[in-house]
Amino acid sequence: MLKKFYLNKEKILKKSQEFFSNSNSQTIKIGCELEFFLLEENSAKPAAPELVDEFILQLKKFYDVEKERGASQIEIKTAFTSDLAELCSDLENIKKHVTQLAKAKNLIASFAAQPFADDCGSALQFNISLHDESDKNIFLSDDDLLKNCAASLLIATDAMMIFLSPAHEDYQRFDVDLNKKLFQKGKFPAPVNLSFGSDNRTCAIRIPALTKEKPGKRLEYRPASASADPWLCISAILLALCQSKKATFEQIFGNAFEAQYNLKTLCKNLSQAEKKFWHEENSLRKKMEEFNE
Repeated sequence: MLKKFYLNKEKILKKSQEFFSNSNSQTIKIGCELEFFLLEENSAKPAAPELVDEFILQLKKFYDVEKERGASQIEIKTAFTSDLAELCSDLENIKKHVTQLAKAKNLIASFAAQPFADDCGSALQFNISLHDESDKNIFLSDDDLLKNCAASLLIATDAMMIFLSPAHEDYQRFDVDLNKKLFQKGKFPAPVNLSFGSDNRTCAIRIPALTKEKPGKRLEYRPASASADPWLCISAILLALCQSKKATFEQIFGNAFEAQYNLKTLCKNLSQAEKKFWHEENSLRKKMEEFNE
């Protein structure tokens, strides 16, 4: 039943962006962080550190790349852009290029959400900012708008999880015990609940600290798995932001996994995500169906 969405994903994104533009005076810009593991071809074990370093050097000829916290895990960052169709095409081409380059070196580039049961998962993180007519980042001066955008995304997350994590195995990434252990090891965890915090990687939405190198304030939306389709994820994000929910989430300053916060968890499996998506009250799905006609 989802096939019709994937077949017309370019059309859905185009209409979603038009709908956002007609509903808002701001321009949205998005940049992505795509994670993957470099594996040995025969054993599917993490590639040797020297091979990972060499692979990163090759990728740096084309992309903004860095080593991630997982064993043999790599991250590619895209620039912020308002051309969201081009961004999606770029992400698809990056995956193809990385896969082909790995194959040529007798390695495997794995974009699986949780390739190892005791290591970091791989995400497709969406960094989001809103800009005025002079291209000024509005989040720098309007903290209420930032918090309302965070609330809109968190409230809509269940309704779009079917795109953010489209496969059964993707939900292993949200295992609470796994992520507690990763946090204790000093590795980056995946979010397990609906939460936001300042420079807090245990949350579904992180507000990165401002630095001289990165002065732009942004929302880092973290639930999507590396295997997710960017066209439909970004379409859903645009529609979620159009709902303009008021801030109803308290900022988390500690570990969002702690029971004291009593936070609503993300969908635990694909079946839950499917039920949320096809629920009759899912206005986000209805709008996407309208765009798909």
